[in-house]
Amino acid sequence: AYEIYQCDWSSDVCSSDLLTIGIDSSGSVGEQELSQFHAEMVRLHNMGIDLTVIECDTEVKNVFKFDPKKPFQVNGRGGTAFAPVFEYIDKNKLETDGLIYFTEGECWNENIKKPKYPVLWALTAPFRLDASITFGSKTKVEVNKRVKR
Repeated sequence: AYEIYQCDWSSDVCSSDLLTIGIDSSGSVGEQELSQFHAEMVRLHNMGIDLTVIECDTEVKNVFKFDPKKPFQVNGRGGTAFAPVFEYIDKNKLETDGLIYFTEGECWNENIKKPKYPVLWALTAPFRLDASITFGSKTKVEVNKRVKR
């Protein structure tokens, strides 16, 4: 797995033990990308970080505590919207030290207010994010074709 969790994206999250993971479960995210997202979550879990996963296409489809021993099956596969993940965190007062959002980045004209917690956009190729998203750091996730879920 390609290591995306790096302390330079926010010093507040370097000592984090509680992160939220946003998973883009839209139809434009391929199976290899989803497998890589899972591999990255396993890596974070193995670092002792507690992960709450929010799966979302145009709406939140599933929320769960990550357990690498359980099968990783995504729900959704429709269009793409990032805002519902942020809205879910706020509405449910989800305790988090930061959000890592795994996506290929294909979503346009989102109106998302910058959250109080740090955000890392973990992007697969072509490593772009719509200009309407003006907050957070970006990192590239290399998709390893040999990674299986």
